[in-house]
Amino acid sequence: MNPAIQSTTVEMFALFTRIASFLLLLPGFGTARLPSSIRLVLILALTGVLAPLVSGTPGGFESVSPLAMLKLMFFEAMAGATIGLGTRIYILAVSFIGTSASLLIGFNTLASQSLIDNEAEPALASLLSFGALLVIL
Repeated sequence: MNPAIQSTTVEMFALFTRIASFLLLLPGFGTARLPSSIRLVLILALTGVLAPLVSGTPGGFESVSPLAMLKLMFFEAMAGATIGLGTRIYILAVSFIGTSASLLIGFNTLASQSLIDNEAEPALASLLSFGALLVIL
């Protein structure tokens, strides 16, 4: 196989692995409300958009052994999962703050749909967590 094609393929697969693990843990995208086929199309689209940014990086992957490829995919998945989990924890904290604030001020109206899970939460918490998610992304 051509070394340039192999290097590009490994780079794109590593990017796909990182984006997939990030989006599967991201609030809103990792829930059951979004079908897996739409998630896959979104991951492939983001990989295609971001691939030119990482192609041709120094220390390319001209000859990669299967063990090195497995280690690369594991560490890329862990990096994406760390970013996604950090985002999820941040959104959970903002949702908790919003729920606490709405209970503190007595704004106990009908609960709205949560971004994170399929549970209902106060409207103020939903507004704050949606705003925080928009700021992060």
